[in-house]
Amino acid sequence: MKASSLLRLLKKAIPVLLVGAVLLGRKKKAKKSLPFVKKASKRENVLQWLEPVRAAVARHPGATVPLVLGVMQLESGGNPNAMNFDKAGNPFAQGLMQLIPITQKGLGVTDPLDPEQSIEGGTKLLASNMNRYHGSVEYALAAYNQGPKYIDPLYEKGAPLVFQRKNKKGELITKDVRPYVAIVLANMAAYKDYK
Repeated sequence: MKASSLLRLLKKAIPVLLVGAVLLGRKKKAKKSLPFVKKASKRENVLQWLEPVRAAVARHPGATVPLVLGVMQLESGGNPNAMNFDKAGNPFAQGLMQLIPITQKGLGVTDPLDPEQSIEGGTKLLASNMNRYHGSVEYALAAYNQGPKYIDPLYEKGAPLVFQRKNKKGELITKDVRPYVAIVLANMAAYKDYK
């Protein structure tokens, strides 16, 4: 992806993500407050997990340190207690790598708020996706975000990372994964010197 294309995607994605975060933040209330590790920049919070990330990457060929750190920065900002909640207010995506319950189970993660387990599970999933999509970082990231069920058909056609699916009400909605991918790619660039 060219730098100019990446910048255009980021310019479009950031306002949408910010508005979405504000709107979602109004609905989501934690059932209990969890302490954060330390107050620092997202980059500093992410880099505190560098050694466990390196160890996990060594165990899972296909994943890279910049890839895992880039995902972690977007998903949790390096906060091991990060949680997203479903519409009913129940914890959904959890931990450093924001793994959802069904994914946690498939990866053998029993405590998603345990940083080591979250890093191990997220790295394993990213490595699997990189292998599944023959090294395509864009498709691997899209599958991390939306699941391979929706990304496999796009990959087979060589199609852009936009798809339609039905929501719980049966309505057809369009999902564009390109902004997510663009942000993680930009994050990865910031960690390119970490091996």
